[in-house]
Amino acid sequence: MKFTKYIKDKINYILGFIVYSIIIIAYANALEVDRNFIIVITVISFVFCLVGLLVSYWRKNRYIKNIENIMDGLEEKYLISEIIEKPRKQENLAYYKLLKRANKSMLENVTNVRIARKRL
Repeated sequence: MKFTKYIKDKINYILGFIVYSIIIIAYANALEVDRNFIIVITVISFVFCLVGLLVSYWRKNRYIKNIENIMDGLEEKYLISEIIEKPRKQENLAYYKLLKRANKSMLENVTNVRIARKRL
């Protein structure tokens, strides 16, 4: 996964952070807080946001690469849902369950075809 595509996926969070920063700066100016303090708070917030995005990207990228490595090592690619670990995140878990259901259906159909061929 490219970092630029990840940033595009997280654009709502980034825009939310920008709005948050504008509100904090405007509020601090209205209270006549020292400009240096405003700059420090804004920089600290930016650093936390940036670190959060980088850690999130690193984890997601590692997860995707792990699945790709598993897939590359499989001879029967359709067995990927049987090999990968059950994800902890709800979004990934939903995809995992859908993949399991699709593979189960495909395996049932293959079994039915094999049974039908044996009868002939």
